[in-house]
Amino acid sequence: MIDNSLIFDSIYFSYKNRQVLKGVYLKLEKGKITGLFGINGSGKSTLLKIGIGFLKQDEGIVQINENRFWRKSKMKKAKMIAYLHQENFLPNDLKVKDIINSIRNEQIKTKLLKYDIINSILNNKIYSLSGGERRILEILLVLSLKRDYVFLDEPFTGLSPLNIEQISDIIKNEAAEGKGIIICDHYLNYSIPIAHTKYFLENGCCKLIG
Repeated sequence: MIDNSLIFDSIYFSYKNRQVLKGVYLKLEKGKITGLFGINGSGKSTLLKIGIGFLKQDEGIVQINENRFWRKSKMKKAKMIAYLHQENFLPNDLKVKDIINSIRNEQIKTKLLKYDIINSILNNKIYSLSGGERRILEILLVLSLKRDYVFLDEPFTGLSPLNIEQISDIIKNEAAEGKGIIICDHYLNYSIPIAHTKYFLENGCCKLIG
């Protein structure tokens, strides 16, 4: 039986003579939300970028559904992992409906159009959206992708408490449908309660917490 999980095993990473990660171990299981917490600069985003293949670890492996990846392998990983990074990534001059219509998978398109927030901004260009609207759109686009795992880096930044609760419910639903989701966010009062498993990254080491 295949172990349906994504594992960071003994990950070491240094940057400018600073050891950022020191043998990190973390396991992300399908159907569960994993919380990764720690102060700014502790290496959370670095770990996610290693997982997706944007950075290459000095040592250690990333294992996805029992497949091991030692080196950068963005193309292979992109078929299994969806990644929401902290920076905005949608082109400013496109309308929301143009982005939705560019999606070839009709199931994904139909799913996105069920969200009221998307229908309310369909005719808007990306540059005209508020920070919260843009972030919600990005989150929903990433979550809608047919991937085994989803990395969410600071998804709640710029969102109102009501929007955070709505997005939290969607994240929980996506996990319940079988996706393994990892969330890094400083809004601990929202991110901790939805996490099934929690890790704290400190001094380059990752500790499983209760």
